[in-house]
Amino acid sequence: MDILHVDMDAFFAQIEVLDNPELKGKPVVVGGLSKRGVVAACTYEARVYGVHSAMPMTQATRILKDGVFISGRYERYAEVSEEFRKILYQFTPLVETVALDEAFLDVTGSHKLFGSSVEIGHLIVKKVESEMNMNVSVGVASSKLLAKLASRFAKPKVDRAKKKVLEGVKVFEIPKGEEVTFLQPLAPRLLWGVGPKSAEKLDSLGITKISTLQEQDLAFLIKKFGVNHGHWLYNSARGIDERQVEVLKEQKSISKERTFIDDIFSHEELIDRLKPLVTSAIRKMRQENLMAKTVVLNVRMANLERISRRKTLDNLTNDENEVLDTLREIIINIDVSSGVRLVGLSLASLVESAQNEIQESLFENIGTKIESRDQLNETLDGLKNKFGESIVMKASRLREDKRPELGGSRWG
Repeated sequence: MDILHVDMDAFFAQIEVLDNPELKGKPVVVGGLSKRGVVAACTYEARVYGVHSAMPMTQATRILKDGVFISGRYERYAEVSEEFRKILYQFTPLVETVALDEAFLDVTGSHKLFGSSVEIGHLIVKKVESEMNMNVSVGVASSKLLAKLASRFAKPKVDRAKKKVLEGVKVFEIPKGEEVTFLQPLAPRLLWGVGPKSAEKLDSLGITKISTLQEQDLAFLIKKFGVNHGHWLYNSARGIDERQVEVLKEQKSISKERTFIDDIFSHEELIDRLKPLVTSAIRKMRQENLMAKTVVLNVRMANLERISRRKTLDNLTNDENEVLDTLREIIINIDVSSGVRLVGLSLASLVESAQNEIQESLFENIGTKIESRDQLNETLDGLKNKFGESIVMKASRLREDKRPELGGSRWG
């Protein structure tokens, strides 16, 4: 396989600078501004002082006395992300979006049109720069694991001692056949899937370089890290990753969440806080012509316990009130007396809206063929069984001038 990992540089912060050029060259930090907020992204000018993603915002504000702190604009970021994806699809239909600002591309079949994988990487960089006025980094390798690692080497670097930002190479390749050698001097924590706890455990075992990890046999790694993670470490150290680029044909869910400054202790207040999340999720569904079959509620308690509940509806919906009623049914059975710190909503089992199809069926079946209310009700009952009651009732609320006549008068 010939895989690219394309990753926008400091995406959220870069957009803020793009929209407000006066911020160029300044330490800009985007994230939650409450006492529980974390850094979502920051410019490299902020990174030279040690600020980084996932850092508590309170810590970032202590470090950057003259920093620019912005809460963020998700809808704007999603808008720019769509422009980004459109550019990627110009080079291959095999695009796996893993976040607003990054994606994997399988360019194995694109070489005749655009040249080598490295050449395609440079074309993407130039196109993003010329059409979006933004910076992007590209990793080139034979697998997703290595392409993601390579993009890290393509990015700008910071010299914290001199407080300078060093320009990146923009496109970095790990050549085929050289994967094992390339990995050897690196720290295991750079491998995808090696988090802080795994890195700490590897350090305690004296495994501070991937070359040492390569020397460990599979049985030892399974004993120390379990079957799944042991296998992953064994293969990753050798650059082995057979996962394909997965093209998602449909969106699986739309999710919204909110972290509270003060814990919530009542069902009623929790519903009130959920209302704007529902409104936002429903708006997004309607914009994308989607309907949901499943409503999911995620709660994180003050003691960090996570609770997830879901309900599958009898029909598809994009009705805000119906979703809120469903959430009320779910919430009433959750004990919130210990305090809720975060609440999240997901609308899942999404399908494309059938409302247009229903309207066409209504016009086709409720024309001059229907001569009585009994016949009309029978037709509507059939459509309800096929599409779901709430959808049919909405689609049947047609404008007065589109309603067929029954016996010289209009039906209501």
